[in-house]
Amino acid sequence: QACRSEGGGRSVDGGGAPGMARKDCPCFALQHDELASLLWSRHINSTCATDIAASGGPESSRPEAAPSREEHLDVSDDLGGCCGAGGGWSASMGSKEFQARKRQILTSLDRSPKGSIDAPIVEFMGWLNEQPNVVTTSSCSGRISIFLGSSDPSDSKGGEWLIVSHETLPDASAAWSKLQQDLAARDPASLMGTLVTFLLEPFVLHAECADTETAQKILAIARETGFRESGISLGKRRVMVQVRTMALRLEAPLYIDGKALTSEDHFGALLALANTRLIENERRINRLWDRLRDGLALAQADEEDDEEPWVLACPQTLARGVKLAVEARGWMDTSRKMLPISGGASGHAAEEEEQPQEGPPRIGVPLTAAGAAAMQAEAVAWAAEPESGGAVSSSSPPTPSVHESAKCKKAKKEAEVADLAALWRMGDILELLRSTALPGKARPAQHGASSEGSAGDVLSSICRAVSEAHGLLKPQEAQELPLHPLLAELQTMNRLQWRGDVALLPRGSLCSELWDRLAHAVQKPSGGLWEAVRVSLGARLLARQKGNAAEKARVAEWQVQGETILDMYTGIGFWTLPLLAAGASRVVACEWNPNAVEALRRGLHLLGPEAEARCEVFAGDNRRPEVRAASAGQCHRVMLGLIPDSRDGFPNAVAALRAEGGTLHVHWNVRSDEEEATARAVADELQAMFRRDRGSSWCCEVAAVQRIKWFAPRVRHVRIDVRCTPAPA
Repeated sequence: QACRSEGGGRSVDGGGAPGMARKDCPCFALQHDELASLLWSRHINSTCATDIAASGGPESSRPEAAPSREEHLDVSDDLGGCCGAGGGWSASMGSKEFQARKRQILTSLDRSPKGSIDAPIVEFMGWLNEQPNVVTTSSCSGRISIFLGSSDPSDSKGGEWLIVSHETLPDASAAWSKLQQDLAARDPASLMGTLVTFLLEPFVLHAECADTETAQKILAIARETGFRESGISLGKRRVMVQVRTMALRLEAPLYIDGKALTSEDHFGALLALANTRLIENERRINRLWDRLRDGLALAQADEEDDEEPWVLACPQTLARGVKLAVEARGWMDTSRKMLPISGGASGHAAEEEEQPQEGPPRIGVPLTAAGAAAMQAEAVAWAAEPESGGAVSSSSPPTPSVHESAKCKKAKKEAEVADLAALWRMGDILELLRSTALPGKARPAQHGASSEGSAGDVLSSICRAVSEAHGLLKPQEAQELPLHPLLAELQTMNRLQWRGDVALLPRGSLCSELWDRLAHAVQKPSGGLWEAVRVSLGARLLARQKGNAAEKARVAEWQVQGETILDMYTGIGFWTLPLLAAGASRVVACEWNPNAVEALRRGLHLLGPEAEARCEVFAGDNRRPEVRAASAGQCHRVMLGLIPDSRDGFPNAVAALRAEGGTLHVHWNVRSDEEEATARAVADELQAMFRRDRGSSWCCEVAAVQRIKWFAPRVRHVRIDVRCTPAPA
């Protein structure tokens, strides 16, 4: 495995495509232990090799020992001179090269059979790809599956997935029936030589890193959080890290040659065990993400330097089109302003001191460091491409007259995205340079003094507002709800972000049970806890950062074509917009927060007039008669997305379902050890209400319980899907 003729790396755990062994290599005949010793000796003497401990190697007191077969030291790309590859392992690749490859990976089509990232890890993978030195190349959140393949171990090609689920499968009987029906529908002769296997495969992640330091950091965190079979693969031009564990894996044969090897009871026991392991798999993923958030943030902070920021200078007449092109590529540094800048187009990547220049005025477009690196990488390809001779003139744009400038201002909104490649090839239009000439953007005046100040000033303002709100509690309430843990949590909170005059609380912050209790207790007469925090910051609005992308992805996969849906707690359209996009024929959306309603209407407008026409928005209390009149007896399903519980919406939800029945998606906060019991209690409560209001024949059963996220320690936010149907006469 170690000596191959091609350049692509492959780790010992099987990631990547295998290469052809070079039989003319002098080390081809070495036994495994001899080759491992040779490679390990090369590894510990290389100044750019991975850390011994991080690579799973022996302790430093035993440098002569060779790694075992299980230890993940991958040197498959390069054996130095012995394979004619030359050179040693590269500790890191050029920043430009990595950023270019990252951009290519993130913008290319998903070539996996599923065609998308698994819903449980959508948000995790999105965050990871936002980190500057990492890009994911493949991942799986973990899955329970049943696979039909060949019983011949030498024939690993082909096969068919009979059942695949990235969530737990609570109904073993239904899964067993589906499997039997699938096999019974096949020709018995076609099942000869086949093996049906039950599999629980835990989380796996492959990511490319810009340098070995980042890979080592991820590897160390992965092993600390339970992914002990993780490893690093070092190639000539790539540094790959694989995160995985075999401890949770489960595999068992079910059928061979079409004949059952097990019973339904045994299958149920296997599925129960797999469900338990998939839950533990989810816990490990969450621990990994939490640790990576801290670990990579610290590593990134250590790498920050005092170099001047990047600027892309261009003629004033082209500035808007260039800005649009930079924004489209995600290269724009939104923390700085676009302003006229001195300095000529003396070169494509000028880093020297800026010099005054005569000629047309030039505008500086602020770039992020990652954007500048990506542009430099793409510029190599741009320079090699032949000129298209298209829309861009080969000469510098002339200085516009006063009348032409006025026309440009009128047509500003109609500016087209500039062709950066064509402009770059012209040689004197664009200039990439470092400069401090572009100042940072100031906060809007209405933010107030606290937001203009340091992070410490902002924190002090919030602490003061929380302390004043806590002071409004009655003595007994204050004793039951101490102030100290609230202030302690504030001290560890990440920095606020701003979108104009809207302050964004960091994701997952200030949402524990203590905050919920305090907000409920001081709701009157002070205007509320969060109103006090908003006023202290001088913000127009106070909001939380983006919601649960994984749940949104799940909802978007529902088959809702032609359905009428009531969304009783719409917010900004978290469920309404995906449901409309998925083909729902009509959505009745209820929301009483005017700011959320405004955002919902903007989202509907962006979705298009056809989708907008299929949504009926009710602003205000969803319990009023108008809502019931618009939805009663018409809905296939009802969204009840309010926590800690959505009981207030039950009466209208019960009235909304069609006479044929439907599904209620009930959101609830439950203790982690009471999920099933709470789900049954919710179904029983709804059944009693249906029988009281709709007739004694109605039955309500729990169809599924979907975990959304942790709400507080040992308290989980779940979605309980309750199937409600009238029993046949």
